[in-house]
Amino acid sequence: MSRAPLLLLLCVACASPGDGSTGSASGSTSGASTTGFEMTSSDELPVTTGAELPDGCDALIRGEDGTEALAAAIGGAAENRTICVSGRFAGISTIEASNVMGLTLRGVDAGEGIGAGAVFDFAGIAGAPGLQFTEVDGLTLENFSVVNAVGDGLVVSGGQDVTIRRVRVAFDAPNNGGQLFGIRADTLTRVLVDECSAVGGADAGIFVQASTSVVVRGSHASGNVSGIELENCALGEVHDNEVEGNVIGLFVLDLPESPFGNGGDILVRDNVSRANNLANFAPEELVVASIPNGIGALVLASDRVELRGNEFNNNDTTGVLVVSFAVVELLSGTMHMDVSYDPYPQTVEIHGNTFVDNGQMPAELLASVFMIATGPAILWDGAFDELNNEPSQRLCIRDNGDADFLNMDALNLGENKSADLAPHDCDHPDVAPVDEG
Repeated sequence: MSRAPLLLLLCVACASPGDGSTGSASGSTSGASTTGFEMTSSDELPVTTGAELPDGCDALIRGEDGTEALAAAIGGAAENRTICVSGRFAGISTIEASNVMGLTLRGVDAGEGIGAGAVFDFAGIAGAPGLQFTEVDGLTLENFSVVNAVGDGLVVSGGQDVTIRRVRVAFDAPNNGGQLFGIRADTLTRVLVDECSAVGGADAGIFVQASTSVVVRGSHASGNVSGIELENCALGEVHDNEVEGNVIGLFVLDLPESPFGNGGDILVRDNVSRANNLANFAPEELVVASIPNGIGALVLASDRVELRGNEFNNNDTTGVLVVSFAVVELLSGTMHMDVSYDPYPQTVEIHGNTFVDNGQMPAELLASVFMIATGPAILWDGAFDELNNEPSQRLCIRDNGDADFLNMDALNLGENKSADLAPHDCDHPDVAPVDEG
């Protein structure tokens, strides 16, 4: 998907996963293997001998067996089969599968920590993304690591009932700009990202796009441009995560020209967003290079978003920033052509959060254009739909301790800035949590 050019304050994150093809690796096998499984035919599942088959596994593929063995296992699996992996798959190229039903890919090595069950090490070999699954139903990916991918780490696109659990994706070497997303899930219905870790994405660590009934919980994201990001998603819950050391911690947004249309009904609760002050390392040619650092959470043009029970600490620009796409257009000099798109964030509520030491070194744009020397805990661009400004659509801010606030009046370049919270002393109905059952 193409990106609208934005300037300085804001960016939008939207990219298509790269194409890749499954390749063989040294050590891969065909026919009989000496490493514990038998290939009976190209269309049958490799079966590990019973004494070596872990509980709950229909096949076990070891790192030394290589990607040909793994591809054969996945491709030959009947519905509702569990392919277990162990060890380190080293020097491999893209692993991909499509139209799989009820598949579980599970790491089974003993070890502590997220992703300890197996490691897929792409070691800089051409091909992107690392692992890619398309048009899936009932897919479960759990307990393995993806490292050194040339493009996105793990991509799941199209389908329903997807679980990504205890998966670690890390771009351990300096990011060359092609590694935009650690974990990317798009165009899905019912997706759970649970206890995952993402480090080093040049766009977002954990990214969910154009999906319905989304849960991201218990996960950790650091060293990314955006830690956890939901774009054009409907019915989402982001809870009990920790994001630290990113450029932006948490990002909820709706963009125009999306086939999915506007999202909304997103609950962001009980997260810790800390010290997201990383210098932006995105390549200069990418729009994301213009994101200012120091933002704990950013809500862009998304409706019915509730932020409650979160901790925002030591984010240099602001704890929470709420902005409209109208301001994006003003700053960028562009105009969208999507007549169905709602550019204003409406029915947003920020309550019951804790803010500590945010806004100590606000981004240059705030200082030079809006004359804001110290950023507030909560910052709003002040833009709203003057033709449709019902009380039910107001920005509500309450019960956040001594957190300060600023309406920066961005459409007028700060001419009528206001720190008055009285117009925002209101209460919207709670956004319902997503059924995780």
